[in-house]
Amino acid sequence: MHGWGVTEALAGLPDWVALLFALLTQLADAWFVFGGLALLYLLADERLASEPRRAGATLIALAICALAATVAFKTTFGVHRPAGAGTATPPAWLPALFDPVYANISTGDGFGFPSGHATSSSVVYGGLALALDRLWTRRKRLLAAGGIVAVVALSRLVIG
Repeated sequence: MHGWGVTEALAGLPDWVALLFALLTQLADAWFVFGGLALLYLLADERLASEPRRAGATLIALAICALAATVAFKTTFGVHRPAGAGTATPPAWLPALFDPVYANISTGDGFGFPSGHATSSSVVYGGLALALDRLWTRRKRLLAAGGIVAVVALSRLVIG
């Protein structure tokens, strides 16, 4: 959050915490979201939703709309990412083989506002909570979705 010192305060967390949040932020990365929704569309049955194909197609459409809105707003607002967001120093204990993977999951380029990860997690996991009407209770689904959205939003701050 620009000017509030939140990113700077979180930068002092241990390396393993940054790695954990770099992995958790993948829950809202495009490859994970669209891959998961494609699997939902193809494999879901009536145990998850009363109309599984319709739910899957609707969620894919929502994810595409969230992506389009994010790109449009990023272009409109033009707010840059915090300094250093495009670089990452892998933890010393991480094998060198994983350095490119770490850099890929913990850096970003282009404009930073609004967060595509936060936007897609809100839309997709909120949509999942509403569409998967046969899984758990509505309250449990909404709490789980809210937890995932909060973790993804926090992850964006933790990894800078």
